[in-house]
Amino acid sequence: MHSPFPGMDPFLERSWSNFHGSFSAYAIGALNPSMPPGFVAEVETDIYIHELSAEAREIGRRRKIAEGDAAIYVTNVDGDRGEGESGQVVAKPTAVGILPGVVEERVRRVAIRTVEGAELVTVIELLSPTNKIRHRDAYLVKRAALLDSPAHLVEIDLLRAGRRLPVDDEPDSDFFVTVSVAERRPTVDLFAFSLHDRMPTLPIPLRDGDFVPLDLRLVTDRVFEASAYHPRIYARPPEPPLSPEDSVWAADLLENAGIPLPPQFPTAE
Repeated sequence: MHSPFPGMDPFLERSWSNFHGSFSAYAIGALNPSMPPGFVAEVETDIYIHELSAEAREIGRRRKIAEGDAAIYVTNVDGDRGEGESGQVVAKPTAVGILPGVVEERVRRVAIRTVEGAELVTVIELLSPTNKIRHRDAYLVKRAALLDSPAHLVEIDLLRAGRRLPVDDEPDSDFFVTVSVAERRPTVDLFAFSLHDRMPTLPIPLRDGDFVPLDLRLVTDRVFEASAYHPRIYARPPEPPLSPEDSVWAADLLENAGIPLPPQFPTAE
């Protein structure tokens, strides 16, 4: 089943990690059949490392850790810590510690390269909370490097949460896409659309003025169906919350599609 929304489904924002990874895979599936000879779209991965929060580290400290987890000992025939086969004395630990916990986060993007030479032609970034919030500064550094390169950059922002990435004369809209063609910088093309609009088919730039189409609605529908989001993502209201007017509009769409409303979700009544 497709999403009942005509454009971007605001309920998907709660399942963004899954949606983001699947979007990249289905995007290359949509791009490659239309790609001119000599180009190929691939999924690439950026890795970000998060240190666990103080609360999460405190939970780790409360766990009982056996002394043997902190070091490896060589025992003699009497079972005591002592000399190994080389005759060297094995030191006893001064204390038992806990390494800072970290979480590895993988963020995927689509890269279009030349088949011969694998030269980077275009980068397509579906923005995530990592880009806009958690590692915003790191992403802006990466973005600046791309904008200083011969590669084109397409940024797709389907998130209502977080601060928009800096663009002069940004339109007032729920979502928008920035298409930065290398030869035209600093001028960029902006595609703005709201919750009520069908997502556009984007012209993804290649070389010599050529482009390949990317239908955002088609890709989103394929992700939605393959991930079986219906009806589980509608168990809770969207986050961030919708405006009162959009909440009533969304409730009407869900009811017409036979989808039960989340608890305490506003309706027209």
